[in-house]
Amino acid sequence: MVKLAQSSGQSNKIGGRELADHLMVAEAFLLKILRKMATNNLISSAKGPGGGYYLNQENRDRKFWEILNILDCTSQLSSCILGLTECSEENPCALHFMYAPFKNTVIQAMEEMSVQEFTAKFEMESGVFVKTQSD
Repeated sequence: MVKLAQSSGQSNKIGGRELADHLMVAEAFLLKILRKMATNNLISSAKGPGGGYYLNQENRDRKFWEILNILDCTSQLSSCILGLTECSEENPCALHFMYAPFKNTVIQAMEEMSVQEFTAKFEMESGVFVKTQSD
């Protein structure tokens, strides 16, 4: 998603193979994810010559938490770090009070930050996000 935000647009689409090569993942695996994202309007796509994947402004304005929720990834982030089914302020696991503030900060940031805002602050260098903008 970040690669698409940084390198694509309606006139500059990125093909599935190119994106898979850049991310160093299997193309078939990535194409399944890209199709799901396109079907849910998280990314845009065009078929045929000059086709590929890109982000339009609506895609760029989406919040990360909304994207993770559509892709069914929020439960891993909001669950207990030790994997317990019953972990809360009232019934905490051994690491709850150490982990919960960090987890809540990350979730809040994802709920508030759009793809556009993230890519304005960070860029990927050698597979690592590097901050490019100070607050």
